[in-house]
Amino acid sequence: AIEEAETVQQVCEVVVKELRNLSGFDGVLMYQFDEEWNGTVIAEEKDPRLETYIGQTFPASDVPRQARQLYLKNPYRLIPNRVYNPIRLYPVINPMTGSFIDLSDCNLRSVAGVHLEYMANMDIKASMSIRVLYNDSLWGLISCHHIEEKYLNYELCSVFEWLSSVISSRITSIINKEEFDYSTQLQNQRVLLTDSIFANNNLKALLIDDAYHLTNLFKATGTVLLLDGKME
Repeated sequence: AIEEAETVQQVCEVVVKELRNLSGFDGVLMYQFDEEWNGTVIAEEKDPRLETYIGQTFPASDVPRQARQLYLKNPYRLIPNRVYNPIRLYPVINPMTGSFIDLSDCNLRSVAGVHLEYMANMDIKASMSIRVLYNDSLWGLISCHHIEEKYLNYELCSVFEWLSSVISSRITSIINKEEFDYSTQLQNQRVLLTDSIFANNNLKALLIDDAYHLTNLFKATGTVLLLDGKME
């Protein structure tokens, strides 16, 4: 189903639907980052008891930089139950290095209190986030929510890890093709405009009569020519 999708939006809609069927989570949504790391929900499949977030944009602080960096190392993050009793780590200082023990690669690390409060405000007890990469950069997250606690076995977590790569590869392929097609389109429009300039001795007539070449080239809705102090 993912391979048959022809656009990024179609991939996202297929993914949230199929991942919810596969995992049994009450809600699954696709969260896409912009250039400033604000995130917009672009696809969603959910239980009607959960609040809808489709179309909403959240600030970059919603997924802080440290968390984004961890997703580059770990394909997913699972919180099976926000109402848990944390266990103190021993020893706190690694005797081999003399510094705090690095838990970046550990899925059993505890959760920040502010995030647990965040989950409580959403009326969910369990969540899972799966990374989506584009050219080795974090493009988005697939966020899964469950009203009650939810424990996933190792096999299903491994499937999610594999699907993270499949989804990332498909989205990367589509975006790269769209960028190539757009670049080719611009080049063709540039050639048409250049040919018209050399074929027509009347620059004013060219730019006014064939203004659609310019508007298409720059994705504009209008063209203005200032020639000899006169505006056309």
